Amino acid sequence: MSADGGRSWAPAALQGPILPKAPVRFRAAWQWDGGPAVLQSRATDDTGMVQPTRVQFADERGLRGVYHYNAIASWRIDEMGEASNVYA
Repeated sequence: MSADGGRSWAPAALQGPILPKAPVRFRAAWQWDGGPAVLQSRATDDTGMVQPTRVQFADERGLRGVYHYNAIASWRIDEMGEASNVYA
């Protein structure tokens, strides 16, 4: 989990059930200071492969389609606490 647009990362606690090849819910503590932030989460599989950033994904596969798009999603939190999906 990152609250600074991917500059630093902290571990999150996974919540069951944890099944192979399935999305898993997680929790991570974050103290919002009232200012803008970009939240991100990324997955690491059993082999150690880490979910790519949007830039890494585009460099390798391009952005012409969304089929099998698995890059990290980013959410901007503004000063009012409103969330919006952004490209980081």
